[in-house]
Amino acid sequence: MVEDIIKEYKSKSVEEEARAKSLEKEASELSANQKYSEAANKWGESAHHFFLANVDLRTVALVAEDYKPPKLSREELEEIRKKRIELSISSAENWLHCVESLKEIEAPELLLADRYGRAGWMYATVQQLMTEEEIKSETPRVPLKFYSFEETIPGKACRAYSEASNLFYKIAELKEQESKFKDASFFYGQMGDTYLSAAAIRIRIPRGALFKRDSGVADGLYNAAECYRKAFELSVKTGLPSVVSWIRMIPWKHLISDAAKILGIAENISSDEERAKQCYNRAITLYGPNSEMINKCKEGIASIESKGLISYRQESYELLYQFERTLRSYVCGKLKEKVSDPRTAIGDLLIKWEKRYENETGLEVPSQIELLIDYADFDDYRKIIIENWSIFEEDFKDDPKNENRVDVYLRDLNKVLRRPVAHVRIVDIPSLSQAIGTIDWFKKRIGFA
Repeated sequence: MVEDIIKEYKSKSVEEEARAKSLEKEASELSANQKYSEAANKWGESAHHFFLANVDLRTVALVAEDYKPPKLSREELEEIRKKRIELSISSAENWLHCVESLKEIEAPELLLADRYGRAGWMYATVQQLMTEEEIKSETPRVPLKFYSFEETIPGKACRAYSEASNLFYKIAELKEQESKFKDASFFYGQMGDTYLSAAAIRIRIPRGALFKRDSGVADGLYNAAECYRKAFELSVKTGLPSVVSWIRMIPWKHLISDAAKILGIAENISSDEERAKQCYNRAITLYGPNSEMINKCKEGIASIESKGLISYRQESYELLYQFERTLRSYVCGKLKEKVSDPRTAIGDLLIKWEKRYENETGLEVPSQIELLIDYADFDDYRKIIIENWSIFEEDFKDDPKNENRVDVYLRDLNKVLRRPVAHVRIVDIPSLSQAIGTIDWFKKRIGFA
């Protein structure tokens, strides 16, 4: 079964890559003939299929590593890692080709910003797949005049995010001038996110590997903080600040403070001492986060971590909460609809749920599964669906391979989203984006509450 899944997704990756290369060739020919609108579409499609080929190999690696012993050797997993790097670079480069074609037809700035952001994300994925030694070899500890940081993977990611930030700023500024404060707040927030993403790229570079690494991180944190402050101010003008704007303001103090600390210890910095002091003063005389704001935010909202990876714990928590609630309701509803006694389809899992119910409530165990299913583990839903596929398959009949997909996708969600959220660990951007795509796949088939 596992070997079949691995074989299937390896095959799917090869097919997606072949499709991507075919589209890439078409896009190149269209660009050469100055058919930029069609070329932009083809470049985008090609980039997306390279991304899908990467996702399929990621699934292979996750499935293989999820079993003890792993179903693939170290050499095979290393080969997959290198191939994923190659596919991600191709995706990033084609998103940039897409941007160039869009510029030729004077496409909207929002579309350009989106494509730059996708390129940055794919380069960031490459960096996460690289070993520390590979990153060090790309970013030596020498002054920038002796090599071009922009030609490295981290440099390309930062450049793409920078271009996206500049475009978001133009859009945000225009919306603010038009007194469309809600829209302006949204785009300043987007701008902050891209600054923070660029800072995270530099944070992942080993200390000492990049000249003036720390000042680059500090710039990103400081600029992200200012964007979030601006987004919040404009959100207030609408009369009802959005939940997202409240959330973003929580880490504002920490971002500014950390920027100051980094600037204070950064090597080869002399002219930035005053700026470091200014950062500290702004952190002390804080405008935004106060007790009233904290009270308005849900308890447990985690701030964005500035020590390694970007953590979108609130977004991750809400996404998981909505999906798990929907999946629970879906499984329970299907069992009640299709089986005279749903308890028979649940099997041994029911014993575990009953024990949990009894231990946590001290009450007599009820017979209704809608009361007991609240005590299920996330992976229990997968087991119920796969072991009773005949009950659920009508909602996944668009492809005969969907039984395997449901199994793999739910395992994947449990590993990259459910476990990290449950144990308050960092969920990085690629993992969160992958989870969003997987949940969207389920959404189209089972609905989404």
